[in-house]
Amino acid sequence: DEWKMPSAEVYTIQSQGVAIICFDTAILAPWETHATRDVLGGEDLVEAALKVIDDAIAQAAATQPNWLFVAGHYPVRSNAEHGDTLQLVELLLPILRKRRVDIYFCGHE
Repeated sequence: DEWKMPSAEVYTIQSQGVAIICFDTAILAPWETHATRDVLGGEDLVEAALKVIDDAIAQAAATQPNWLFVAGHYPVRSNAEHGDTLQLVELLLPILRKRRVDIYFCGHE
């Protein structure tokens, strides 16, 4: 199957002590606007996506990997041209910290 954005799919890869969780952050921060909760289905979709993401990270963390990586579309924090993605700072960063994610990879910046 082909991955089309926006997508609520979460993909988990685990091998040799590394867990990688990948998902499309456009659900949480579509087009990097400040109106996240009013776009792509509203607050219910955002809350549902956050639960799926948190659950996937928690399940991977429960296996006690040596490294826990998360990959998303937009950056959470960035000192480059576009800067921080405010919705991800508000919504995703607390999950990454709570689950003690080692590295967050992104496709921009």
